[in-house]
Amino acid sequence: MMCNAPPRSHEQRLEALGEANRIRTYRCQAKRELAAGERDWHTILDDPEFASANAYSVALTLPRLARVKVTKAFRRADASLSKTIGGLSPRQRVALTEELAAQMPPSVLRRPTIPNPEAGHVVD
Repeated sequence: MMCNAPPRSHEQRLEALGEANRIRTYRCQAKRELAAGERDWHTILDDPEFASANAYSVALTLPRLARVKVTKAFRRADASLSKTIGGLSPRQRVALTEELAAQMPPSVLRRPTIPNPEAGHVVD
């Protein structure tokens, strides 16, 4: 049984294509920042724009990790290679982060600090 998508107007299709392109561009830039060490793993896990992104392909962009190490980390974390970031359970997120952390510099997987005005941190 085939399910047909509801008919869309030309404007709706263009709007959907524009949104898809915006998300692809954003993800591409974020993955470049992750590879360069300018962004950390936790910000990707918490980013709603990455909810439908393949977790394995994002993990491959981490510096100093190749397919074999990332695949082993996914297997040890009991996470399918086809899981999306939004589809990872909290247990899988923790296990995967721990497995990846064991194989790379801690600065890449660090959890960003939350600004605290009482401690003298400036909040913009």
